[in-house]
Amino acid sequence: MLALVISSNKKYEPIHLGRLVKNIKTTDIPLDKVYIIIGGCEEEAEENIDGIHVFRVKNNSFDYTAMQFICKNPEKIDFNYCFYTHDTVVFGPEFYKKASAIMDACIANNCDTSPVVACISDGLSKMSFNIGWYKKKVILSGKEELLGYLYNENNDRETLWKCKLRAVEYEDFLFKRNTKYNVEKQSLNYIRKAMTQNNEWIDVRIRKFDYTDFSKFQTNFEGLITIDTFSDFPANYNIY
Repeated sequence: MLALVISSNKKYEPIHLGRLVKNIKTTDIPLDKVYIIIGGCEEEAEENIDGIHVFRVKNNSFDYTAMQFICKNPEKIDFNYCFYTHDTVVFGPEFYKKASAIMDACIANNCDTSPVVACISDGLSKMSFNIGWYKKKVILSGKEELLGYLYNENNDRETLWKCKLRAVEYEDFLFKRNTKYNVEKQSLNYIRKAMTQNNEWIDVRIRKFDYTDFSKFQTNFEGLITIDTFSDFPANYNIY
């Protein structure tokens, strides 16, 4: 079965953890196949929230925190393929059925990955924010980079900024070096206003992927502001 792996962060746990658990429980996703990895914690711990596996870890590497956890603890997340994503997302009621169909297509076509955004005709990948379908062996194959250049356990703002820049530099690097299954993957893109933790209103781009019943909220398209995400996310915005 397809696993769902979500990379999150301790700073935003009050914003996203409860929201994600509530959202996932309204979908067709098997709760025991959901793994939420929360980076930037002082101590490592493991718990089960309503059937969902939650791991708190010290490393704090943005998109790559959960991949690093898999590389360090491959036995703790049991999967052949997973759908890997950040926490600034919303899952629709048919997400798991549609996402599992993409996994089946990967298997049928001998593909190890499938980015959430399709490749363009010249074979170069549009940016998928590291989100998409991965075979476990693909994540493990990136161990050198994930536990080296991209690894971070420091939570001060200057170090996090440098870590974020490295993450952007390496965005989609595992998709680029592995076989990809591509279907016509387009998103509906629109703008909504949202309040930051500093009580400032910002424009937020929402990308809604109907083909897999999944939406991604982008907070950094006008600059690298993901460190200051919005606080009422997304209770006031019904995107379905």
